[in-house]
Amino acid sequence: MPSSQSEFPLTLAEVLFDELKSTRPDLAETQPNIVTVKAKLAEIQDLRTEEQVAQICQREGIEIEPTAETASERIWDCKYELSKRLVPDLYTIIRELPQMRSALCLSGGGVRSAIFNLGILQGLARCGLLDKFDYLSTVSGGGFIASWLSAWIHRENGNVNTVVTQLAKTPDNPLETEPTPLYNLRVYANYLTPRKGLLSVDTWTLIAIYLRNLVLNWMVFVPVI
Repeated sequence: MPSSQSEFPLTLAEVLFDELKSTRPDLAETQPNIVTVKAKLAEIQDLRTEEQVAQICQREGIEIEPTAETASERIWDCKYELSKRLVPDLYTIIRELPQMRSALCLSGGGVRSAIFNLGILQGLARCGLLDKFDYLSTVSGGGFIASWLSAWIHRENGNVNTVVTQLAKTPDNPLETEPTPLYNLRVYANYLTPRKGLLSVDTWTLIAIYLRNLVLNWMVFVPVI
């Protein structure tokens, strides 16, 4: 629990509105519903004293948790309740925007999922759709390929179009050079033994791990036999 007003985290309502303003510079902030939301947000931000808490709780019918023992806890609980009531209004504003925001969701499933999701990314790039998404939500193997994509975009100084153009390329022959990030992904896809060969450090590391696990199993079972 924060110990002072300056340490209070942003409420969900504040985060949503900040995100809305930063991603939609065309937002008409003079609309009545947005003016109302801004006024309520200002009240949340200006909430600093227990006197304000008492007035707001009486006006809004808010009940502070009995476990809130300090002034900071009671102020935060009041902020939280005000934010919780404001969030549905913010979602309504977002849904009523002229253009809805969209997210690309990549599922999990290990390396196979990562490979499948790479094909999805390439297909979307070739259809001119990959750069139309606003958010990226991933898990497991999907997170692996999403991290790779995000790193590639970062190395291109945030130029998504450059990455999309390279992902959309269809080689005319199998000997054609592919983009370096794709090549690296292919070379290091086998994360257990990325460098194969009898003298490879990775190969001997894999052998050492196998022998270690084998010996540990013997130490458990051999004395019992």
